Amino acid sequence: MSKDIVRIGLCGLSFCSPNLGCSALAYAFRKLLIDIFKNDNVQLKIVVFSNVDSKDYVVASEKWVSEELIRYSFKKISSIKLAKAKIEECDVVFDFTEGDSFSDIYGLKRFALTSFFKFVTIKKDGCLVLGPQTYGPFKNKLVKKMAKWLISSADRVYARDKKSAKLVESITGIKAITTTDVAFALPKDQVQIDGCGRPSFGLNVSGLLWTGGYTESNQFGLSVNYREYIKRLIPEIIERGYNVHLIPHVVGDMYPECDSPICKELSEQYEHCILAPDFVSPMQAKGYISNMDVFSGARMHATIGAFSSGVVTLPFAYSPKFEGLYESIGYPYLIDGRKLSTDEAVGLTLKYLDETEKLREAQHQALDKASQNLGAFSADLRDWLNHSVLAIDND
Repeated sequence: MSKDIVRIGLCGLSFCSPNLGCSALAYAFRKLLIDIFKNDNVQLKIVVFSNVDSKDYVVASEKWVSEELIRYSFKKISSIKLAKAKIEECDVVFDFTEGDSFSDIYGLKRFALTSFFKFVTIKKDGCLVLGPQTYGPFKNKLVKKMAKWLISSADRVYARDKKSAKLVESITGIKAITTTDVAFALPKDQVQIDGCGRPSFGLNVSGLLWTGGYTESNQFGLSVNYREYIKRLIPEIIERGYNVHLIPHVVGDMYPECDSPICKELSEQYEHCILAPDFVSPMQAKGYISNMDVFSGARMHATIGAFSSGVVTLPFAYSPKFEGLYESIGYPYLIDGRKLSTDEAVGLTLKYLDETEKLREAQHQALDKASQNLGAFSADLRDWLNHSVLAIDND
């Protein structure tokens, strides 16, 4: 017997976040869900739990898909009570923890807040699925203990890279299902740019790294002086004949760590720098980035947008999530800000810039691997939903 209405809750995914990486995960996963259910003759109700979204996001066009936004604030008890009640109505809750926040790398408060709805779902005996994400690092013993309980209590655990899967197994004994980042499936808008007769180098400058992080100084353990790296890199790229497009991926100025202000400031300092607009969606951002000849950035989903568009990509890694993700699909060409000196980081970036054809070939093979991983994830998720949660007939 199949369900007529399937209610799926989404936590740790934001459709209208100023962080377009979080939005990329949301839109891409929604697309995968719709593809999974499109032939099942059900009404799919997607309930989005968010503390940042507005109702202005691009809703699904399929008539059999409806969406409800539950906007909560931890400062308003009434909104938390409503959110808890709505979670109890869901057949299954997917939690992505914004892709990389299931960790204490961003501070203890953020870990606690992003764990709240996992805890609620588990305690009401709900069905919790941890979507493909990065797990760890867990430096704090209490955080590690809490993470172990949350992961062990979930009904299904997916990791987006092998390093995360190994960490999950080491602290829980659970073999997480390894896939890749769902943002590789994000569609893109068609966006035109003025090339001005020079090749285009897209550069995402992270306001987070520029300002030093959320908490204590150098919380990410960078060996590279990020500001110096950027200021030395831009003139070198221009000297090689490129226009440098400064592309924010955490847009606006709502938070100190937004990319837009520093991208604007840098664009005014160099002749061949072009400031990209503050995009309204990750699909628009990906469309702009797809016009680049080469792209480098410290916002991982900005690099995924470039990578999945076939643009030669040089990710600047500030946390283990980069190497975990890219090594899992066979792409080792990273600039590791935690291991290299500033001189080495600049030199390696320019070396890669001189080897674009080699990188392009490696990237082509890695994209095939990412596509295979996403296909396997969709198939596994569909099978699990059908047999373990929703009992959907496929006749």
